[in-house]
Amino acid sequence: MKTMPVKTRCLITDDEPLALDALATLLEKIPDVDVVARCGDAVEALHILHREHIDLIFLDIQMPELTGIEMLRSLDNPPKVIFTTAYREHAVEAFELDVVDYLVKPVSLERLLKAVNRYFDRMTGMKGSASLREGSPSSGEGKEPGTLTFYSDKKTHKIDARDIMFVEGLKDYALVHTGSGRLITRETMKNLERMLTPFDFIRVHRSWIIPYRRLSSWTSHSVFIGKTEIPVGKTYRRTVMEYLENKNS
Repeated sequence: MKTMPVKTRCLITDDEPLALDALATLLEKIPDVDVVARCGDAVEALHILHREHIDLIFLDIQMPELTGIEMLRSLDNPPKVIFTTAYREHAVEAFELDVVDYLVKPVSLERLLKAVNRYFDRMTGMKGSASLREGSPSSGEGKEPGTLTFYSDKKTHKIDARDIMFVEGLKDYALVHTGSGRLITRETMKNLERMLTPFDFIRVHRSWIIPYRRLSSWTSHSVFIGKTEIPVGKTYRRTVMEYLENKNS
């Protein structure tokens, strides 16, 4: 775990008591966070936010009276948010609100640690506070050397391939992590792999594509981009190891 100067003050909000208990139990295993309040609905959570300093909210989406998304949209200067929900279909809308992560229940300790580490990365100086943009890559015709183009909001956006930290594939879309933010695309990982390979990217897992130039270290099971550990999939391991050996021979 990455350490912070003081414990992160957390609020967990869920209308299911068992889900609240389960998440609180998992968070007790993470020494750098402190659950200061638990709420059964978004209205109660708003009252807590008005009288307590909260750094991070674990927020359910489907709740009575006010959904988690509606609650977040109502706040002018909200704390950082990690959504916890049983429904995958709200993911794109959630990431458009620049949330830290989106956890689908039941939440495992491993996945929770990953989400909390993303929060710590953001708070300890990793660039990436820009709003997410939903888009899909264009055919790339007429590109400048080293650039990719993505169509979004009726505009074409140019992304320098050198700015891409890695690509993370999720269920129905992918997150392209760059030095200035994260971009949502509905492109398949297969298409992204085809597009990025000429820029010296390699797919190391069914859910991860990385640029060689960003690699800081690796093992046969993981690669590291700075402090971010990315798994090497079993079916990709031989190809990845041969690739790295050739790059360093």
